[in-house]
Amino acid sequence: MRPEARNAVMMTLFSLIMLSMLSCGNDGRGSSTSGAGLQNIYGEGNVGEGNVREQTGVNNPLVGTWVAGKYTLTFDSVAYSVDFNHDSSPDNRGNYIMSGNLVIFTDSGGLKACINSATIGGGVSGYYTYAVSGNTLTLSLVYDQCNGRAASLGRAYTRK
Repeated sequence: MRPEARNAVMMTLFSLIMLSMLSCGNDGRGSSTSGAGLQNIYGEGNVGEGNVREQTGVNNPLVGTWVAGKYTLTFDSVAYSVDFNHDSSPDNRGNYIMSGNLVIFTDSGGLKACINSATIGGGVSGYYTYAVSGNTLTLSLVYDQCNGRAASLGRAYTRK
């Protein structure tokens, strides 16, 4: 497929994902126009505006530490980090949001962070689907311009 056609397909897919997420989000009061229009995994709207439930992730299957070869992936209720070579120095770290089986990762720092220089402090987001089966987490690439993050996330992990 030619690069122009591939980019058009990817942008269409990205737009459909974003529209789907925005149409699902609400603030629990019947309004779909408040805040960012995104819901976190607890059904709360306005993700990214301080309306994120601080919990240990009882309802979040991603929370915990996962390992795949030289990669360690750690999730808390709102943030993630990826450590290559198990050297306790995150290569990518940032926040994530979930909608259905879609996870959107946005870096905020790390040795190989993908930060959009055009937006001060704004990370370039990566889109992945996830599946948890037993102690295995599989992340599958949907769209990510950050090759380093895509290489580390797009794989199967085992819960540590």
